[in-house]
Amino acid sequence: MNATPKQTTAATPMLEVTDLHAYYGKSHVLNGVNMKIMQGEVIALLGRNGVGRSTTATAIVGEVPPVGVDQVPKSGNRWP
Repeated sequence: MNATPKQTTAATPMLEVTDLHAYYGKSHVLNGVNMKIMQGEVIALLGRNGVGRSTTATAIVGEVPPVGVDQVPKSGNRWP
């Protein structure tokens, strides 16, 4: 029996955020955040107080109005 390895194709990210910016009033609090999360990955946002961990998450889910592209899941649906 001959076993041939399966050819893998480039996976599509479950979430891709490119050049995400967010503002609180006139304060520019996120400046060009980029991330790509693939299926099965576990991620963590790390950093000191006030660096934007919570703001990044809330901008991705739409609680803080984001400015940028691709901050919606690749399925095209908004987060619940």
